[in-house]
Amino acid sequence: MKTKLITVLMAGLLSLSAIAGDKPPSNYRPNENDPAYVAQDKTQTIQKRVAALESLRSTPSQNGLIAIARALKEDNSSIQEAAIIGSYGLSAEYRWKLLSPFLEDKNPTLREAAAYSLIKVYQQLAYSMKIELDKQIPKLEQHYLSQQDSFSRFKLAEVYRLTGETEKAIAQYQMLVDKIPQNQAVWVGLSESYRIKRQDKKVLEVLEQGIKLNQNSSQLYYAKSLAEVRQDNKAQALSDIRSASILAETNSYYWYLYA
Repeated sequence: MKTKLITVLMAGLLSLSAIAGDKPPSNYRPNENDPAYVAQDKTQTIQKRVAALESLRSTPSQNGLIAIARALKEDNSSIQEAAIIGSYGLSAEYRWKLLSPFLEDKNPTLREAAAYSLIKVYQQLAYSMKIELDKQIPKLEQHYLSQQDSFSRFKLAEVYRLTGETEKAIAQYQMLVDKIPQNQAVWVGLSESYRIKRQDKKVLEVLEQGIKLNQNSSQLYYAKSLAEVRQDNKAQALSDIRSASILAETNSYYWYLYA
């Protein structure tokens, strides 16, 4: 859905470099509460612009794409890193165009951030792109292994899962569910790893265990509903997506599926 949205929005536009340099028309009246506007407003504090850029990952749009492209050209690593995080909502094609130059950046933080963002769409990349990105994975792996915090280990697990190192991913996720069982993304990642291995019974076991510990997690109920559909348990799948919809009452997509 997001990929289609970006493709439609970008159809007929010029190159990204041209977009990043465009000036708005004289009669343009921006929505000053729009994160894409705040991200580009240099009268705002760096902290506010960083928060606005990072929030763009969940609301991809033409204005958001322009804000990200412009931010990546700035000479401020905090702004650039936030723009890389904001790119999570973009299609693989546009993400590669924007971020691949950072794979050789002299700033290791930006290199690692760009590599991780691109790995999140690894399966959608062309073979030649994967070859180039593969060169960065060992360095990214060593960086995450050298860190002691749970978020770095979660990112490492994601890297393993998305690049086909499923057993390594499972080992990391299992360590994390013991350490931070309240983190629903860890349970989803573990269940996805078992799905890749076609162990559907194990997928359900993991999600049921995660729900017992996180009874208000809409994300886990949604993941379980998908697993039940794969097992042809339609009644249970409907019950789970209903639970997800109630818990995340503002998520119209869940309600759409339930209806």
